[in-house]
Amino acid sequence: MIILGINAYHPNSSACLLINGELKIAIEEERINRMKNWSGFPIEAIDYCLKSQDIKLSEVDNIAINQNFYANIFSKLKYSFLKKPDFSFITKTLKNKIKRQNLLKLLQQKFGEIKNNCKLVGIEHHLSHLSSAFFDSNYDISANVSVDGFGILQVRPGA
Repeated sequence: MIILGINAYHPNSSACLLINGELKIAIEEERINRMKNWSGFPIEAIDYCLKSQDIKLSEVDNIAINQNFYANIFSKLKYSFLKKPDFSFITKTLKNKIKRQNLLKLLQQKFGEIKNNCKLVGIEHHLSHLSSAFFDSNYDISANVSVDGFGILQVRPGA
C-alpha cells in the first residue's frame, strides 16, 4: 500500500510517502522553495517524494490530507459564536477548505492519472500530531496529548 501524505494550506506545508506502513520520505516545501514557514499547496515537495521513490501518482493507493473539516465541529462553532473571530479568519478557513476539496483535480493536472480507487482521506490535525509521535516510537501502549488550538487526548487501546 502506498500513501501520499500532504500538509497543505497550513504553515510548513509538506509531503511524505509511506510504502507498506514505512515512512520512506518526508520534506517541507520550504526546503525546496527556501521560504520559511511557507503555506500553500506543496507541489514541489510532492514531486520530490514521488521521484525519490520512483513512483507515479497512478500507483498511490490513498492520499491523506491534513484536515478533517468536521472534526470538533461543535467546539469550533461554539468558539466562533462566543469569540466572534475576525471575518477574514473565517473566510480564509473556508477558502482553504474549498482548496482542499479540489486537491485531486490539482494533483491530476500536475502529475497525471490517479488510481480509480484512490481515496482522499481527511485526517484530523491533532490526531496527525499524536500519530507521528506514537507510530515512530517503540511503544505498543501510550497516552498522548496534543495541545494546539482544539487539542485532543488519545489513549491507545489497551492502555
